[in-house]
Amino acid sequence: LSPRTRNAQVELFESGEVDYLVATDAIGMGLNLDLDHVTFARLSKFDGRGPRRLTAAELAQIAGRAGRHMNDGTFGTTPEVGPLESEVIEAIETHRFEPLRWLFWRSRRLDFSDPLALLRSLEARSPAPELLRVRDAEDHQALAALASDPAVAGKATNPAAVELLWDVCQIPDFRKILSEEHLRLLSWAYALLMANDGILPEDWVAGQIDRLANFSGDIDQLSTRISHIRTWTYITHRGHWLADSDHWQQRTRAIEDSLSDALHQQLTQRFVDRRASLLARRLREGQDLMAAVRRNGEVVVEGEYVGRLEGFTFVLDADADPDSARPLLAAARQALAQEFPARVARLETAPREAFTLAQGTIAWEGEAVATLRAGPSPLTPTTDIVSSEHLPQALNERIRQALDTWLAGEIKRVLAPLLALQKPDLGNFGRGLVYQLIENFGVLPRRPVAELVNGLGKAERRALKALGVKIGRLSLYMPSLQKSERKTLIARLLAVHQGRPLPELPPPGAKAFTPLPGFGEAYCHAAGFRLLRPKNRPALAVRVDVLERLAWVVAKHSDSEGAFVAAPGFAATYALDGDQLLTVLHHLGYRPVAATSSDQEGQTFSRRGKTDKKQPGRRPRRKKPKTASDSPFAVLRGWATGGSGAGR
Repeated sequence: LSPRTRNAQVELFESGEVDYLVATDAIGMGLNLDLDHVTFARLSKFDGRGPRRLTAAELAQIAGRAGRHMNDGTFGTTPEVGPLESEVIEAIETHRFEPLRWLFWRSRRLDFSDPLALLRSLEARSPAPELLRVRDAEDHQALAALASDPAVAGKATNPAAVELLWDVCQIPDFRKILSEEHLRLLSWAYALLMANDGILPEDWVAGQIDRLANFSGDIDQLSTRISHIRTWTYITHRGHWLADSDHWQQRTRAIEDSLSDALHQQLTQRFVDRRASLLARRLREGQDLMAAVRRNGEVVVEGEYVGRLEGFTFVLDADADPDSARPLLAAARQALAQEFPARVARLETAPREAFTLAQGTIAWEGEAVATLRAGPSPLTPTTDIVSSEHLPQALNERIRQALDTWLAGEIKRVLAPLLALQKPDLGNFGRGLVYQLIENFGVLPRRPVAELVNGLGKAERRALKALGVKIGRLSLYMPSLQKSERKTLIARLLAVHQGRPLPELPPPGAKAFTPLPGFGEAYCHAAGFRLLRPKNRPALAVRVDVLERLAWVVAKHSDSEGAFVAAPGFAATYALDGDQLLTVLHHLGYRPVAATSSDQEGQTFSRRGKTDKKQPGRRPRRKKPKTASDSPFAVLRGWATGGSGAGR
């Protein structure tokens, strides 16, 4: 516990509000309480490396809490533990213990020439047998982990940088687990210190600290936040790392105090309630509480509904008495331990239709079981399992494998036409085009890849056509990807890869729409649209096949002077309004002009003058060179046409 929470809990006992304290062996470290008796419920502890028996000196340190305040106290054990050995009792009562035979030691002569040299100096042997080298120190482990990171090692290239890295590695992890999250914090802090002349950016510090100012949640959540904020309290006391260290010291202290008060309140609600105490006592005495999971996922304890199993996550009933939460959860865990294996087996054999993908979440039988996380490319995401803390790791891994298999199969099934582009044996031009088609989700503007298109041979064009690739006037695209299911899946995968919410997609059947902010070219391609951004006109997304059809019709019905007349109702034929048609024609190089005759109906557009630009994606026709009548080529032409040229 944090000091503030510990002192508040002690006050409950000292004030007589509770009769007993239940504590870990940490109670032996300096708490002077008005205790009459200390009972040991266990004679062993986990020392950071493994379980071991408490020594006689450690037992005496804990037992010595009794009687220190006013009178001579006593100590003993619970029946489950059994009596202490007479030698141990005598050692505790007479305070006679074996002398220390060794001390932990670590070298002070550190080599900062590079990270590996620093690691070697930390692992130096002690100068005397009674000095044992410290093993598994947190800062040493952190240094070894960060030194193996190329991004970190690439910065630690001089003694000053290595010494700073060592300072960062000494940032404590008060959770005592050296998690990946803590190593990530150390890596960020080191990178920012190196990039900003040894000062942590204030906005980054504020973001990291402010997210811990959440005083709701259960005991585990509050305890975790307290551990994190204590780490930041340490950082704020490295004054030269912050521009205003005093401000951040006060800020972290205020958050820690508020979290500690909230934790004290949660502990009191959980352990001081009579009903909760009764249930907890029954559990401690080995009396199993009757618990079960119903077919609809409801979890009941002693016949009372206490929560439900959603997928693989147990959710405590919001109306349940929070004072009874802990023993109820302990009882529910017994039922979950039997339910989880059967539920995992059912998931592994479930048909494809039992799973759904929506908004970056995989649901099984209607319950969320995993979220998608960005992978190497939009089409290869990874999964994060949404599972209960009670779910064993082995079962968790089985769920992950089953969902990864389903997700890969679903992408392969829905996007088969797009993924099929990866297989054919094409030439350099063809391979370049299919690579970019895949990168652009089956919609590729023709102009940027005109050289590749022009370089295609007949065989490659036939191969692309067989794969469903249409080479249009303005775009290369795959009509088979226009199906709603495929477009929706591509858009969702793109949103996951970009780490952002899925923007609103155009309604089914839409021919064109005005894209909202955030709906850029990538999302247009994913939805089967081309994004047009003509000068002096608003952006417009037009379905790629509609745009191709319009380009073909306009070119076909333009006269020899480059004029095109849009008859009344022409825009409506393509489900466009007048402004949208103007944008499309503007993109095609046409500008509106006045009608050339009084009886002409409709709006006239022209490509003449400054607007007479080459149509996007079309190769200019080569002019046939004039050939002299007496040249060899003229003679050859005569042969080819059956004429009577010279030499026939």
